[in-house]
Amino acid sequence: MCELSEQDGVVLAKDIDDCSNCPLYKHDCPGGWTSGGGGEPIEPPCCSWNGDEEIFEGMYMYDGYEPSEKELEWQREYIAQKEQEARERREAQYKEECQRLVDKISRHGNAKVKDSGGLCYRWYCPNCRRWFLAWSESWHSGVGETSCTYCGERLAYSSVLDEK
Repeated sequence: MCELSEQDGVVLAKDIDDCSNCPLYKHDCPGGWTSGGGGEPIEPPCCSWNGDEEIFEGMYMYDGYEPSEKELEWQREYIAQKEQEARERREAQYKEECQRLVDKISRHGNAKVKDSGGLCYRWYCPNCRRWFLAWSESWHSGVGETSCTYCGERLAYSSVLDEK
């Protein structure tokens, strides 16, 4: 993420990817785009950085500007939207990783399972077309793995892939 230089609190502009890891945020800059009294947009200082500049709190004189409640609300909405987008991106990446692992383990894709009331699930083997109680299951990275007790076919299951 951010790399600090020898001086504590100094960050290179290229290492700042949003307001939350910028040393100016809530000190020398209210964050994001704001508007002036006449409604014209005011760009934040980061719009003029070239990437190699050292950024630190106090590098711009603070003129006592206090953002309005509306600007703070816009800022909160913007941050909430960015957090939601990041959360959705992480969930999609996790789902892709689970799918990749399931496909690597089994040629049948995500297996069908039922709760058996015991320690292991009941699994459906598409190869021999029957339900079986797994003798053992191995779980890692959100993916369960077992072999059919009748034909030995490797099967994999992830509950993440069941969600639509």
